[in-house]
Amino acid sequence: MEYVIYLQMADFIVGEFNWLARMAEYIPKIINILTILLLSAIVIEIANYLLEDLILRDEKLTELQKQRRMTIIPLIKSILKYLIYFSAGILSLNVINIDPGPILAGAGIVGIAIGLGAQNLINDIVCGFFILFDNYYLVGDYIEVNTASGFVEAIDLRSTRIRNMNGQVHIIRNGEIKDIINYSKQYIYAVVEVSVSYECNLDHLYQVLEEAGKQLKENYPEILEPMQVDGIEKFGESDLLIRTVTKVKPGSHTRIQRITRKIIKDTLDREGIEISSGDQVMILKQDSFNLSNIGQS
Repeated sequence: MEYVIYLQMADFIVGEFNWLARMAEYIPKIINILTILLLSAIVIEIANYLLEDLILRDEKLTELQKQRRMTIIPLIKSILKYLIYFSAGILSLNVINIDPGPILAGAGIVGIAIGLGAQNLINDIVCGFFILFDNYYLVGDYIEVNTASGFVEAIDLRSTRIRNMNGQVHIIRNGEIKDIINYSKQYIYAVVEVSVSYECNLDHLYQVLEEAGKQLKENYPEILEPMQVDGIEKFGESDLLIRTVTKVKPGSHTRIQRITRKIIKDTLDREGIEISSGDQVMILKQDSFNLSNIGQS
């Protein structure tokens, strides 16, 4: 009986050694694959660093040139990342003695089948190139698209990242972008409307507002032209809605609107002009682009 037990234990131990011996054959290959992946990640980081340094090295770049280069950097990074990891995959197949040639040859046939289900992916990439080449928006632009609005952080192969004023990031597929409102093209109007009573002397009010506009222009370089008083925008039940417009640099409209409201409030208080409690509506000049046919031409 003891002899049988010893034989079973010996057989178990030998089996374990055989398993370890078989595993030992794969350990170098596993180490090589992990090394390839690690080196790929390092190469990607180095390439990203050199790419930014090379593209943004020139200190004589204008803001527009720098903005365009900042826009193209994420796209190039995405392409490099996919190429490097694809190469790493081919090398890994060679390590485990699998010839990638037949796989790549068969990919053409499989690709046709997959392509039928990958139309959204292709559409996203094509639309992304149209957005870049047609210069609809760049990194740093303040835009409104679909239900999101904010500053463009990156334009990748498949998507656009937008950070709104609350710090939230919206990731929108390029193929889903239909209509764009770009607030960063040349200039934008910061429009502020103020309600006053029917008894208000409008001539005096207009003069006071224009003086406030001149004060704004002197203190804030974002303002391209002094604030203009457009006049009465609406007759309310108990008040008049007066519309003012200030031509400002792209992307600064929100900040200038807040400052303008404060300046108007302080100025009217000083002049003894009462602001009505009627609802106020803020309107922005909007330049929109219809992209419903992107990628179909």
